[in-house]
Amino acid sequence: MNTFKNVVACSPFPAQHVEKVVKGGFAMIDKKVQLQELKVVFHSADPDLEPGDSVWIRGDAVIQPWAKETFNVDGQDFILVPANYLLLVKSKAQTQAEGEAWRSGC
Repeated sequence: MNTFKNVVACSPFPAQHVEKVVKGGFAMIDKKVQLQELKVVFHSADPDLEPGDSVWIRGDAVIQPWAKETFNVDGQDFILVPANYLLLVKSKAQTQAEGEAWRSGC
């Protein structure tokens, strides 16, 4: 299965604990901008992305409409992330190679 039109099928955002603070008598969400890791779940039009790769996007993207639309195909839940939101990528092969190096003591 492949995605097209500059979107990447990724695991949904994990449930987040939201910190609340009171400023000037109003309850506000205290949210620092952080990066959120998601996993690629299907092949995409981008040949550099494979299922199992890790991608990072801004954590505040969780409020975007596309981030709230969870789909399910063949028992796999996913969201469709616009490719322009991807900031970093770490391939599954790179992750496995680092794990092998760590296990061998390098």
